[in-house]
Amino acid sequence: MPSASEAEGVFFVIPQLAINPLSRLRRQLPRQDGGAWHDAFRPTAYPVRPMITVRRIPMDDPLFAQAVDLRRRVLLDPVGWSYEDYLDESPGREEQCHHFVALADHPEGPRVVGVAMLLPGGGDGLTAPGAPTDAGTVGKVLQVAVDRQMHGQGIGRKLMVSIEAFAFAPDERGGLGLDGLYCHAQQTAIGFYDRLGWAIESDEFDEAGIVHKRMGIRAPGADTG
Repeated sequence: MPSASEAEGVFFVIPQLAINPLSRLRRQLPRQDGGAWHDAFRPTAYPVRPMITVRRIPMDDPLFAQAVDLRRRVLLDPVGWSYEDYLDESPGREEQCHHFVALADHPEGPRVVGVAMLLPGGGDGLTAPGAPTDAGTVGKVLQVAVDRQMHGQGIGRKLMVSIEAFAFAPDERGGLGLDGLYCHAQQTAIGFYDRLGWAIESDEFDEAGIVHKRMGIRAPGADTG
């Protein structure tokens, strides 16, 4: 399993979770066409690769609106869902999750170029056929997305390294002390998780009209059950 030290420039911070009423979020979201901040990531905007850092943010952080907009563009729009549809399908999930963002330096302020969520306990009610019975405490990684204009820069890997470091660190070090993590990976993402040391744990199944498999990883030294 990769460690945080393996991804140069990656760090995470652990603030107190502060909940921002979701009704306020709609006023914070960038324009539906991407807005000026997204235009800054056209290929000509950066002569060199920007510095990428990973942070964990609460829902009242100003960056949360950017994170939601990226999820909408990359994950929800392609399957015909709005963010409101997502909230209706999984009430309370946003508040239960830890929200991670990958940030690119920019003269006008940091830009969210990658997102991922961690649901402690994994209790979202979605199960995968053939999946094992979880041993110990686990969490589910979900809503992982990288801005399409920033692919190929290791952003997804940096997000996952930070999530694993936070999930597996003991409580006294500011982590969750989980025994394992899992996700529901689309077929196109299986190779990505495999290279990070995750293993397939289920048969194929359909989720939102897309073929997935469950993949997981255990914390170092955790009992596999």
